[in-house]
Amino acid sequence: MNNNLTAKYSFILITLVVLLTSCNSTKFLGEDEYLIEKNTTSLKTKDKIENKRTLRYELTYLYKQKENTNFLFFFPREWFYFATQDSKDTTSLDRLQRKYIAEIPAVYSDSLTRATANAMRYYLHHKGYYYAEVDYVTKIKRKKISVNYNVVPNQQFKIDSVFFHSSDQQVDSILQRIAANTYLKRGQGFDLNLFESEKTRVSDYLNNSGYAYFYPSYIDKMDVDTFQHSGKANLYFEVLPPPEDSIHKKYRIGEIVIFPDYDPVRNTPPLIDTLIEGYRIISNDSRFIIKPSVLISSLYIKKGEVYKQKQLDLTHRQLSELGIYRFIRIKETADPLEPDVLNIRIELTPAFKMEMGWDFEVNYTNSNSSATPADLFGVSFKPSFKNRNLFHGAELMVIDLNTGVEVSPFDSTRFWNTIDASLQTDLFLPKFLDYFGFWQGMHNIPFGKKRQLINTSFYNSLLENSATRISAGYTFQFILDWYRSNLLSASYGYDLQRSVTQKYTINHIGIDYFYPKTEPYFEDEILASNDFFKRSFGKQVFVSLLFKNLDYSFTSRQNRFGETTYAGLSFELAGMEVWGINALYNEFSLNPKIFQPGKDIQFSQYFRFESELHYQRRLNVRNQFASRMNIGIAKAFGFTSDVPYVKQFASGGSNSIRAWLPRGLGPGGYLDPLSLNKENRNRLYQKGDLRLELNAEYRFNIIGPLNMAVLLDIGNIWTTKLDTSRYGSQFLFKRKCVYGCVDNEPGLKIYNDAFLQQLAIGTGLGIRMDVSYFVFRLDMGLKLRNPYPEIRNENGSGSGYWQSPRKWSLRDATFNFGLGYPF
Repeated sequence: MNNNLTAKYSFILITLVVLLTSCNSTKFLGEDEYLIEKNTTSLKTKDKIENKRTLRYELTYLYKQKENTNFLFFFPREWFYFATQDSKDTTSLDRLQRKYIAEIPAVYSDSLTRATANAMRYYLHHKGYYYAEVDYVTKIKRKKISVNYNVVPNQQFKIDSVFFHSSDQQVDSILQRIAANTYLKRGQGFDLNLFESEKTRVSDYLNNSGYAYFYPSYIDKMDVDTFQHSGKANLYFEVLPPPEDSIHKKYRIGEIVIFPDYDPVRNTPPLIDTLIEGYRIISNDSRFIIKPSVLISSLYIKKGEVYKQKQLDLTHRQLSELGIYRFIRIKETADPLEPDVLNIRIELTPAFKMEMGWDFEVNYTNSNSSATPADLFGVSFKPSFKNRNLFHGAELMVIDLNTGVEVSPFDSTRFWNTIDASLQTDLFLPKFLDYFGFWQGMHNIPFGKKRQLINTSFYNSLLENSATRISAGYTFQFILDWYRSNLLSASYGYDLQRSVTQKYTINHIGIDYFYPKTEPYFEDEILASNDFFKRSFGKQVFVSLLFKNLDYSFTSRQNRFGETTYAGLSFELAGMEVWGINALYNEFSLNPKIFQPGKDIQFSQYFRFESELHYQRRLNVRNQFASRMNIGIAKAFGFTSDVPYVKQFASGGSNSIRAWLPRGLGPGGYLDPLSLNKENRNRLYQKGDLRLELNAEYRFNIIGPLNMAVLLDIGNIWTTKLDTSRYGSQFLFKRKCVYGCVDNEPGLKIYNDAFLQQLAIGTGLGIRMDVSYFVFRLDMGLKLRNPYPEIRNENGSGSGYWQSPRKWSLRDATFNFGLGYPF
């Protein structure tokens, strides 16, 4: 067998060598032509350079020529260009290769190399390195050339003093007043980027001080005095007068006219023209499309105030947040009688009040494992309905319906697997309704250095940018022969988009009722043998009266290195108030008891925390690295012994550890005996109180919209305490004996390994087709390491955790099909 394996790999290697030899691009080059093999930059200096890594990275973006990339890691893309350049013989295949695979050959040009060196020198000058030196050396090997740029920045000039000046005395007084907040700090290395930031700062300040028509172009070029090569520089920042005047004009807000139902093609005279709270409102309808009080509350400008651009921007944003307008235009016109007054005209074009939409989701999981072969195909349909301006106060009602099924198309004994349906209704009110004055009280409580429990900035964001949300929902799930579950939920809270990158979801009141109805098979085969599952799977009510949950997300913009990050935090708390009242009652009662909302129904007390961190880096146009880390923990408290099953964590599946089926991994080193039974291959149910996962992908383009990815998944779930029905499932830092450790416990000793020993590792390949609005994804996961030792031989020898890639076959793969990227 080893000889056959060696012969197979030898054949593959020989075939690959032959292909690579035939794809030699250099045979197409002329006598004095060379292909760029690589560019490198050496940064050498005696002085310390701040952010040296960043500077080197920025210099690499100045290369005028870059080496060609490879197709499928091995085949040079420029070869396809050379091979298809004969214009007399252009087949469809040639055109396809030219369009999607080929790259124009990076043939070395000395003039472009000199241009790169000059660009680097100019860029360093831009950064304050006025005496930077840049040269380059080349190295030729087999018709390929490597270029190394030697960069010596020398000394960077430091800012000594900054002088602000304007011939306009009013503007000059403003410049002197705001000079202390300049970005151009003394002792800082000079950088023209800082100067651009300073121009923006000054321009914004003047725009918000009445100078409506002041632009950064009125700021003169930076005058730099370098002190006769002393390493220090004086900077002169001057604001020039406008071309046709000696001073910049300062404006006030004049008449404000609002058209709440503006139609640019309608010429009929308005039906309403009225003045409300100093605002003139003109409508084409017999009644206002939106209540004037709601409209006016979204305006941050008033007649007679000094013109401030930020107030106009805030007005535009708040009007947009109402969600009922398709177009918003704010126009400024000079008053014909008062030259220092700007009249404001606000044109609001309504969007369609009713909107219907739909979405769908497809997923397919296939596992060919000899122990538990499984095929699971799922599809869901998600229609939605929106009503904007429900009560003419910019209220938004959203109704989402989700229906889905999962089937086993190749199972002759059982076709249907899961049926689920949900209905969710949300009503959004375009204002902040403080919950019994909760946030105002929190804001007024003295705490910390700022003497505020909730700081003013966050509190003001709640008042200005949040929407109050009232929600109700129902979810039904039916797993054939196992159970039916019903979940009723209602909540009251807020959605706050604090900035472009930050979002908060806060719920105060939350009431959920979970009502499962089990089938005999499920009771006999699973609940009867798993006390932990039985305790966590019953009729339960989750009640929160002051605080239910907080979700926070942060999405960064892409930085200069092509990096983006995402951070998500979620904290949920249930039953705290009920437990507190119950404990207080028992403290004084002669007959202590545990409150129950009904027979066989329990109030649950638990907290649940989950965090997720994404990191992506675009390596170049065709390649990208993406990763995700997920940590979650849930814990019961009070009168609840175990975290409710619906609030526990699962692992495995298309968006998790992809080499394992959904809910088929863990907890810990526990292997569910039922999962070895073919009857249960699509009905895995394992969950835990703690989850750790790390996923990574190297994504690269193949051709056009077709992309591939190399996958790596690491993680598992665990219980936080000993579960005697699932030995080995507990999260521990050190290996520990959990059964048979004392004389009165018969049988072999059972150990619970440390969590590091129980990490499952999967790898594989993924294919992604990116077509307009959808990304179709097919991932193949292979188990690289099990969280438990596996007996590989019939005689019991050779037990271990790791799977040898040499023994992989297609039968060991788990296929996952879905829409969109997993992270």
